[in-house]
Amino acid sequence: MLILGLIKGRCTFVTSDFPSENPRTQNRNYSYTKPLCVIYDNFIMKTKILDTVEISDDFIIFNVLVINTSLVIFKAKHNDDNQQVCIVEIKGETDRIINVSRIADPNTSIHAGTIFSYKNGFGLIAHDRAQLLLWNELDSEPVVVKIEFPKLDDQIEIFENYLTYASYDNVFDEMIICIAPKHTPTGLARYWTKLKFELNSNSSSKVQKAIWETPYELDLSKYPETKYANEEFKDEWLILTKGILNNCKKYFTTKGGQLTQAKFGGLAFEFHILSILDENNNVLKNIELDFGTGSFSTNKKYFILHPKGKKTLIVYNLESLEIEFKIPLKPDLNMGNIPINYPKIEADLHGDLLYIHSFDKINICKLNY
Repeated sequence: MLILGLIKGRCTFVTSDFPSENPRTQNRNYSYTKPLCVIYDNFIMKTKILDTVEISDDFIIFNVLVINTSLVIFKAKHNDDNQQVCIVEIKGETDRIINVSRIADPNTSIHAGTIFSYKNGFGLIAHDRAQLLLWNELDSEPVVVKIEFPKLDDQIEIFENYLTYASYDNVFDEMIICIAPKHTPTGLARYWTKLKFELNSNSSSKVQKAIWETPYELDLSKYPETKYANEEFKDEWLILTKGILNNCKKYFTTKGGQLTQAKFGGLAFEFHILSILDENNNVLKNIELDFGTGSFSTNKKYFILHPKGKKTLIVYNLESLEIEFKIPLKPDLNMGNIPINYPKIEADLHGDLLYIHSFDKINICKLNY
């Protein structure tokens, strides 16, 4: 059980430099952005497949990190006793298999984003206790970090939760975690909170504890109106589909309100916005994206979008906040045996390598500049 003291994020919505040609009907005092992929004359990046990593023994891939040139694969399956087995498999200079079944939650598909890059290794949040495990290097043993929950004066709700996404900032020794209320049917995240690390004075590589700070959520008034925002429903909130922390800036994607998305089984998207927030949760920039699925690269340099119904990846540079390039998806160039109409393509970029994965295989491709 977690005690959450909820404070709405105080944000200032920054108007886009690219007003929409056909703005939606709305009452809020701001202009909509226009998708950058429409207005930015970027170039097409060609690729070629170098290798394919096949996942065997009935395992399903939930997440993949690219740490330096190694793959960190978070995968799971049900054994003969119908118990879920969760594995972190490392493929690279040193191959390694770590059984994390004690740590990972049985509902691993919802918690797929709670494995995160940390230093030269990775971290994983325990879902049955207030702690996380940190591997400083890919060949090291984990450091156990206890999470403390400070008493908050404005505690308003106590509930069990799903932890959905996690991201660690190597520069400032802190991280964010996105949280979904347990009652949300599909594990849609509502809140984010920051974990502040306190370093052990005897070693720069070990952590004594992490302090869980006040949770926040996106301010409805700073975004387009959702389907149920002004009707009789008062419990509407914006969902967080992905989130990272980098140099004190937070990057979130949202695709609308939870009532439309989950409770009423309605629209897959009301809008699709990438928001950049500063350390005080002020909105620095909002970019309207094409509808689709996307992910942040492990190195936090890119957001890689797969627009719904299109055979293309759109790569956004998170420093310039512009489209870097587009990548056509073709069997002979990067998809291999992954079906070209696969509904949820996940991708990562590291250097001149592109990684595309489905539930059972990872294609490693070279970018041809």
